[in-house]
Amino acid sequence: MANSEEETPLLFKIMIVLIIIAAVFGAFMGIVNLSLIKMNAKEIEDINTVMDKSINVKISKIENEISSIDASLRPGGMIDLYINAYHYLSNSKIDLQKIVTLAQDEKGKDFFSIYVTGTNEVWIGVMKDGKYVFQSEVTPGLSPQKFYVNCTPSVSTSYTITLNSSSIVMSGSPLNTYILIHTDRGVRLLRMNSRTMNVNEMLSEGGY
Repeated sequence: MANSEEETPLLFKIMIVLIIIAAVFGAFMGIVNLSLIKMNAKEIEDINTVMDKSINVKISKIENEISSIDASLRPGGMIDLYINAYHYLSNSKIDLQKIVTLAQDEKGKDFFSIYVTGTNEVWIGVMKDGKYVFQSEVTPGLSPQKFYVNCTPSVSTSYTITLNSSSIVMSGSPLNTYILIHTDRGVRLLRMNSRTMNVNEMLSEGGY
């Protein structure tokens, strides 16, 4: 009985010691885990700060680009100025080509222009070697095109067209279509007598 009573306090003491060791170990691990959590939280906070700065920089850059594009698109902006300049230069180029075409000294060359009367546009087509070299609805008045027969202009422009004697001129309204012919014999005005006329026939016919 005595030995049994002595063993019981010993086991109890061992259990108390184990409980204390487990409590100390648990407290230690809790402190370690808390430290790790704090470290991870700091790292996450640092990463979030860096990402926020990067995102803010990109957002600011995008906002600046949008403001720049918006300013360019507004009336009087850079794009508007470019478009106006392009249209101005394009129109100036066309007008300059008209002036050059009309101002050329073409003595000794056979060429003609087309004159449309009335108030309506007239379809005019000119074929050379079976292919259209000119086809358009011509407004009333003298067309800016010059058609050169068996010769070339002194200066070629978008309004100068070279033909041969077998070329053909067609009109949707012959009664309203006149041909202003320039040759070494002078200038004469010829009204088309049919919807289709051969260039050689036009040059050889008389006129007004």
